[in-house]
Amino acid sequence: MARNRIKRPFYKQAFPMIIFILLIIYVISFLLPFLWAIFASMNSVQMFSENIDIYNGNFTTAQLIRKMFALPGKTIDGSSGFSGGSGMEPIMAGANAGKNYLWAIKNMTAPKHSAAVVNAKAFYPELMFNALVYALGGTIITTFSHAITAYIAARYSHHKVAAMLYPIVIVTMVLPIVGSLPSELAMMMKLGWFDQLYGLLLMKGGFLGTNFLIFYATFKGISWEYAEAAFVDGASHLRVLVQIMLPLAATSLGALGLISFITFWNDWKVNLVYIPTNWPMISYALYMLVGDGGKSGINDPRRIAAALIVATPLIILFVVFRKKLMGNLTIGGIKG
Repeated sequence: MARNRIKRPFYKQAFPMIIFILLIIYVISFLLPFLWAIFASMNSVQMFSENIDIYNGNFTTAQLIRKMFALPGKTIDGSSGFSGGSGMEPIMAGANAGKNYLWAIKNMTAPKHSAAVVNAKAFYPELMFNALVYALGGTIITTFSHAITAYIAARYSHHKVAAMLYPIVIVTMVLPIVGSLPSELAMMMKLGWFDQLYGLLLMKGGFLGTNFLIFYATFKGISWEYAEAAFVDGASHLRVLVQIMLPLAATSLGALGLISFITFWNDWKVNLVYIPTNWPMISYALYMLVGDGGKSGINDPRRIAAALIVATPLIILFVVFRKKLMGNLTIGGIKG
């Protein structure tokens, strides 16, 4: 006996398909620039700068996609919109990929303070190490300081002092950084923190912002019956936070930790303002390298290769922890 199916309205059937199409467009809009950057980093400097000018727009999207997905070594007719050459331009000069990336590693440098060397520079290994220490240190301080503060605010939300944290955080988030920058610099110089890594980590790591709000909402959504049972058994707040609350908030902890790491890794402005000579980092070296090329720097495959090198650790980090970040964590109370 056939089941009687309830016919759904057309808009209910079409809505999932529309969402799926929009999602595909959204993903392509992110993937296409990344694929284009990989393609660009493997071309010769002369071919790419002559034939693909982003500012002048002397290529079409169809031509770019055809060149991106063509096999290495294949050629196209120069009359298709790409100027220069003898009419037959190489699609992807694979031999130039190694040269471009080696050039990028060699030329990513930044000035650093040295009492023994005049005009001293930091090179790629030191820049990567400095960026890793800064990003890891900033991530650990920021994530756990926000988690501890949010835990206290959620645990004692009925107290007036804890209730004041929310408006204070909102005010600090809406204030423009330009307004707080002079006072931050004056305070760092007064305390002897200027141009010191630990001073920057203490200054930036303790800032209450979006992470605090997310942790606060997470802790408020978790059942406190586990914590109350631990308190009855004599557990301290630190033990409850570390062994009960943070494991239950592992998804938020991992996601916010990754976002904080990306933020610190990409933050080149700190070298310009807070630690201009003592701790040069790879993001600042990339900024100087691309800026040194002027308007044509964005059309230089070697500088595009440098950008991909800087982004590689972030891609590896996401691939390694993607299952933990995307996994579902059931947060609930005690049944019964």
